Amino acid sequence: MPECRECTYFRKAKPPDPLAGWRVLSSKIFELRTKWEKHLDERAMWEQQRFEASLPFDFEPLAYAYCGKFSKPHDTQPSYSLCAQLNPDNNCSSFQPKASAKGTS
Repeated sequence: MPECRECTYFRKAKPPDPLAGWRVLSSKIFELRTKWEKHLDERAMWEQQRFEASLPFDFEPLAYAYCGKFSKPHDTQPSYSLCAQLNPDNNCSSFQPKASAKGTS
């Protein structure tokens, strides 16, 4: 049975890290990192509420993977089709395996 993570259309946003590159260990950096992590947790809860209410995702989700084939991020009305909604039984008819990283010999 194909899994979304192994599909060429699988997309998962990686939120930007506003503190990337900061190597200083100070109380201020720790406080800022804590606030950022709290923001990401709140965002994930908000996305979960939208998912459970079957509301559309017209923004790139951070907590959910989405399908690159069925999502339309560049339209005038963007939409993101979540893998969990499109493929709840893990049996997607549009599954395309990712190209192997290893060369064939």
